[in-house]
Amino acid sequence: MKKKRFIAAALTGILCIGILSGCSKTNKISEESTTEGQPSLVSVGGPSLTESPASQGPAQPVSSLDTSQYNGIFGSMQTGYDQASGVEVVEAFVPYGWTMETAVNWNTADMSYPGQATVVFQSPDGAATVIYQTASHYEQSMDSMGNVDQPKVDPVQRIKIQPYMTADEYITYFYDNNFSTDHTWICDLNKPQELLDYVDGNLQTMVSSSMEQLEMVNSLPGNTMGNNWSLVGAEATVGYRQDYLNYDGIQYHTEAMAVNYGFEIQWVANPASITFDSWDNDFVMMYAATSDEAFDYYHDYYQIIYENFALMPRFAYLVKAYSEQLWAIRLDAQNASNREFNDLLNDYQGGTAADRFTESWCDVINERDSYQSLDGSIVKTPHDGGTLYQNNDEYYYGDPGSAPPGWQELPPL
Repeated sequence: MKKKRFIAAALTGILCIGILSGCSKTNKISEESTTEGQPSLVSVGGPSLTESPASQGPAQPVSSLDTSQYNGIFGSMQTGYDQASGVEVVEAFVPYGWTMETAVNWNTADMSYPGQATVVFQSPDGAATVIYQTASHYEQSMDSMGNVDQPKVDPVQRIKIQPYMTADEYITYFYDNNFSTDHTWICDLNKPQELLDYVDGNLQTMVSSSMEQLEMVNSLPGNTMGNNWSLVGAEATVGYRQDYLNYDGIQYHTEAMAVNYGFEIQWVANPASITFDSWDNDFVMMYAATSDEAFDYYHDYYQIIYENFALMPRFAYLVKAYSEQLWAIRLDAQNASNREFNDLLNDYQGGTAADRFTESWCDVINERDSYQSLDGSIVKTPHDGGTLYQNNDEYYYGDPGSAPPGWQELPPL
């Protein structure tokens, strides 16, 4: 049991979260294959009850039910918070018995994304882990000979130097940097067209924003030497694949997705010119299981986590506002001290603004069904013919008619 929990332990130190379906899916493992003494977890499917439960009598909470009698997924919507600021970071569906941990690393080494959140979900037996990590920024720098500089953090410019990577290369980097270099590619997965369209739209928005920022820099009063910055190229890449990852003596079946944006920028100061790459990892996700059987068994649990995972606007606003303050200091005082930068976070009081300056990418990746909960909020489920039920703040997703007695069926939108 302790060994199986390594991925969560490894990622709780640097903190990160998780992902989607398989190259081939054998559906769920049988109940006979569950480990003796471990919680008998169940996944989406037909009811194992001999009779369809009638909606009679008061609805029982999950804690008083024998969940092994239901082939659906019980869970609740939960919020993860940043311990430093108290701001809500993520809202997600957490299956019954699973844990969710949220951590934010505030670090002025990345002035574009000074707050990076990692969220880790784990099944009760430790056999499945879902990991998600928010955006980070990098720049590819050249030395005086035109060679790409080695990875480092520039303490003066406060940027992370890293050779440009596509999204698929970033997944490899994520594995190598956080777990092990001992991993074997299984297959690439088809990238959902909705995600590709979303990423392309984001790229166009980012290109327009970058061009506006560069024009602003070019027009600064201090630019009297004819220096000129321009955007000469941009691309977006999506990585989506499965691997076997060997770590701490265990072979994990993993599935990962990442989105990267790259920008080629040119600086001209006649007669010299320099071209370099500035790039972002928008997010990286990983779903990991301790065996092929566990991978198939828990995939539906991952899927419903994934369908309802959303970064909260106030966290995105906080990161954006903090970044803007850091950039303002950099423009006003290039030699600002570490203490001045760190004081910004301590002094920042947040605010009530919840500007949705970015949409949650996860709303467009897969086909899904939407339901309106009893409090009016929206809950999403996989598009596979199931039905969502609610009892107070708990949910059950499974076949129509398979919910516990008294649980209220929610209307689809």
